[in-house]
Amino acid sequence: MGLDRRRVAFAALTLLGALPLPVHAVTLTLVYRDGNRWVAPADNKPLRTLLKAAAAGHTHYSVVLPSANRELAADRVLVLQKLLTRDAKQPVLLEEIDGFTKADSLKISY
Repeated sequence: MGLDRRRVAFAALTLLGALPLPVHAVTLTLVYRDGNRWVAPADNKPLRTLLKAAAAGHTHYSVVLPSANRELAADRVLVLQKLLTRDAKQPVLLEEIDGFTKADSLKISY
């Protein structure tokens, strides 16, 4: 009987370990217009949220880049990194992760 409990416990732990856990609490989408390297003033609410997070001490962010026009997206990430570093007053890491986002947008998680 004791062996059965161990097997059940092992199976439960195995199943719980296989469940996906949310990695990030907040995911925001920055929307850009045309070929701009900055967020349009009308669409800057997510950017302001990111800047507040940086000022509060968040220094690690995950970024999903669009599959189209990756060079422009990389430029946008560099601009974003400078802004976040300025507000965080320390180095900020932006790490690219797999995922999908629309063209002319960046999906940022922290």
